[in-house]
Amino acid sequence: MNGKDLLKGMGAVDERFVQEAEAEYRLNSEPGNRMDKRDSEKRRHWGAAAACIALLLAVTSTAIAGAKNTKIQAWLSEKWAALTGEQFSDVQQQTMESLSLRIGQSVTNEEITVTLDSYLSGRERSWVLFNVTGVPFSEQSSYYFKKWKIKVNGKEAGGSGVLSEEVGKDGSLQALYFHGSPSKANLSLLDPPDLFDTDTWDMTIVLDGLYESKGEEQVLVQEGRWKFQFTVPNAKDAATIPLADTVVQAYRGRDEEDQEKETTEVALTEIQFSETGVSMKYAGDVGPVSKDPMLQERILLPRIELLLKDGRSMDTEITNESYRLDESGEVSGEYGAAWKVPVSLEEIAGIRFGETEILR
Repeated sequence: MNGKDLLKGMGAVDERFVQEAEAEYRLNSEPGNRMDKRDSEKRRHWGAAAACIALLLAVTSTAIAGAKNTKIQAWLSEKWAALTGEQFSDVQQQTMESLSLRIGQSVTNEEITVTLDSYLSGRERSWVLFNVTGVPFSEQSSYYFKKWKIKVNGKEAGGSGVLSEEVGKDGSLQALYFHGSPSKANLSLLDPPDLFDTDTWDMTIVLDGLYESKGEEQVLVQEGRWKFQFTVPNAKDAATIPLADTVVQAYRGRDEEDQEKETTEVALTEIQFSETGVSMKYAGDVGPVSKDPMLQERILLPRIELLLKDGRSMDTEITNESYRLDESGEVSGEYGAAWKVPVSLEEIAGIRFGETEILR
């Protein structure tokens, strides 16, 4: 087996590059076209080095994408224990491993190195863990990046936020962020309607300005920008389980605190839950609505609880709450929530929607 066979066998080098290298070798081997021996030796050394680097990068990327037991799993395992009082079951651990990717991408700006350690991809919510080193971090202070942006296929992802920023036992700063799945509502008229329907998502995450918070004092630790680009599987292809259409109680009022809000009903349809949350559509006739925008009421749906097969329940976080309400009272909308921690489909019994339980 020669070098060409090895590279082809591992899929590490584009066929075009192999053909170009062969052509150059033939050219330099023909009489009258031979280079000086020293130049030829240099080119062979550089060519070998370049091939090795390309091979190393390809193998490293494959190894990173397939890695398990990431730090993000350890963080979410602690969150699960705090919520349930239990450790991960075997199926729960397998779910975490199947959703996790080790990225291991580092960017240095002067003294500060930020490493995108790992990423956990979900249909309703995804999590990303950063590790920050370069200066001493105090456990008595809190730290944060002044700005962050998370984009999917060039469009800003909705519902992003910070779950935790704390100093670890090794003295590094560890920051756990989350973001929701992109919605077609984010698209402009110039964007293709299938922008988010690709097999993979091109992710871009930008962090700006690291600060230390000492009580009311905010101190700049390092000015600058840390930018990360990587590719993950399309989370919208995640496995889902449908639930039966159900009529549930809802409310119409100005807000949840409105003491005069009225009870009504809507029909939930297309209810699907995944390992990271639940989504549904709803429709109904809630009666005539005032034309006065100052008095117009909203449709208020109950909070969602996740029900586990072992009898425990878990609060969720609403990620999507949109609807259309016309003057006749016809309403249609979408509603969704994310689990606080990814949950194996095997451990989910259903959801509680206000007073109504919707089981598998």
